[in-house]
Amino acid sequence: MLRRFVPTVATAKPHNASGSCRWLRNVSPRPTVVVIGTGWAGARCVRDIDPQLCNIAVLSQRNHMVFTPLLPQTCTGTLEFRSICEPIVRVQPALAVEPNVNLRTMVFDVDFESQQVRCMTVGVLGAGDKVPVEPFNFRYDYLVLAHGARANTFNIPGVEEHAFFLREISEARGIRRRLVQNLMTAKLPTTTPAERKRLLHAVVVGGGPTGVEFAGDLADFLRQDLPRVAPNLKDEFRVTLVEANEVLGTFDLSLRNYAAQRLSEIN
Repeated sequence: MLRRFVPTVATAKPHNASGSCRWLRNVSPRPTVVVIGTGWAGARCVRDIDPQLCNIAVLSQRNHMVFTPLLPQTCTGTLEFRSICEPIVRVQPALAVEPNVNLRTMVFDVDFESQQVRCMTVGVLGAGDKVPVEPFNFRYDYLVLAHGARANTFNIPGVEEHAFFLREISEARGIRRRLVQNLMTAKLPTTTPAERKRLLHAVVVGGGPTGVEFAGDLADFLRQDLPRVAPNLKDEFRVTLVEANEVLGTFDLSLRNYAAQRLSEIN
């Protein structure tokens, strides 16, 4: 469909003082393709759009794609965060050239009748807390929804409040920070044995690829790296992987058995 496009310039009207939204409209005959999201689907779509046939607008809370299979390794420092991020302008270099645009914003609604995407300058990953909150609308001719999905908590009480998820760089940073904090606290002479046991017990919920990878990488960290920085704690740290059925349940039986055996061996 994108190959049939014919060459939009997105321009901004002044913001109305009454608090209404700013409107971004098309003023040229070339259509605008708006892609919401910079995950796997969004990045692939943006890469494959021909910028000679249409204008491209990417709206996302982040300006990069995250190679999610390697997220677990950033939690323990095996990989640095920047090594698994690919700026969206590298995926599609045309985004650096006007009238194409890449906006870090939160999309909260779509008016399909008027073909307007409603955005808000809040919740932008990595932008800090000083970004002024201001709504604006962005006009599109073609819209691609690739905003991803939320983690399913299965309505289990306490999950949202007390558990870490692992889908974004910010979440991986939080896990790494908590691991370091727990290790440092566990080393203190004022920490009781019961509290030390609690601090040094990591529970991974979910035996899919991410859960298995994280549990395995954490176990490797405990076996190979922890003895160098906290040798007195190396035998106290525990990793528990919780899965309702079999680990890697969608994989071939031989792979499931191998993963279960290796996890048992390393921890």
